[in-house]
Amino acid sequence: MRLREQPSTNRGPSMAPEDPIALVRRYRRLAALVGRARGRGLPEPQQEIRLLAVRGRLTGEGWRRSLWSGLLQAVIGFPRHVHALRWYIVVAAGCFWAAAAFGFTATILDPLAAAWLLPDSVHDGVLARLADGHHWLEQVDVNSAPALSGSLLAHNVEAAMQALALGILAGVGTVAAMLENGVFLGAVAGLVHTRGLDRVLWAFVAPHGVFELPAVWLAGGAGLALGHAVLLPGPSGRAAALRRAARHAGPAGVALVPLLAIAALIEGFVSPIPKPDAVSFGLAGVLAVGLVAYISTGWRKAPARPLASDTMAPAARQRAIAARR
Repeated sequence: MRLREQPSTNRGPSMAPEDPIALVRRYRRLAALVGRARGRGLPEPQQEIRLLAVRGRLTGEGWRRSLWSGLLQAVIGFPRHVHALRWYIVVAAGCFWAAAAFGFTATILDPLAAAWLLPDSVHDGVLARLADGHHWLEQVDVNSAPALSGSLLAHNVEAAMQALALGILAGVGTVAAMLENGVFLGAVAGLVHTRGLDRVLWAFVAPHGVFELPAVWLAGGAGLALGHAVLLPGPSGRAAALRRAARHAGPAGVALVPLLAIAALIEGFVSPIPKPDAVSFGLAGVLAVGLVAYISTGWRKAPARPLASDTMAPAARQRAIAARR
């Protein structure tokens, strides 16, 4: 039986990694060839079998290298995307803290307002814990940390992705999500303040909040960038503006997952451990400095023009560049 691939006399066949779909098709052809050979009592094409095995191994190794290379590029490029979205993130964080201040003030002036601002389950749970003079998440069972961490990650990723995706509704959905999260935190903080347990609350929140809150603001910033593209697409059209905004919003959305994973691990495994408040605040400070130092690399590597200028017409862009010079 004639083989479909014959190696050259001077060099072996190309051993470059192959596309997985092409590799599957090659496997199916070879399996049919082997079946026909066995049915006719002919020798099996051992050379093609060995060649396919080598190609499969090289393809797997190539894709593993590509995966790690892609992750490394995502880690390196993340600060640049944050820099491009910086003003949208500032607006999202402003909405969040304005809503938090409203929720906090309303609850301080009238504790019954928290019943309107918080879900019933959260409101009742907070009051039950405060009735005993404890913060509602103080001394969480460490044995349940893995399950708690996983559930927190799933909930936070869902909320962040929802805030990002709702940006397609001209940014209105993203703003609503920022306001909702801010009111939630403010109302809870107000209830805790009425019992004089502010230090307990913030000592618990600070270590994982260093990653969780910026992730929420980043999701909001990415959503607002999409909303800006919908509302003010520029002369190039809405579809082109959305594609340009997605160049930064998409990678930012992917980067939310590791940020929220770190926050969930800290909240599930570190925060419940009894420790002095000074340790919690010190840990939060160290993590915050590290995160800021990492993100600040995007300021040194970022392009000169901001994201909003992507929607400018070519002539206007050239005039803006000439004006900078």
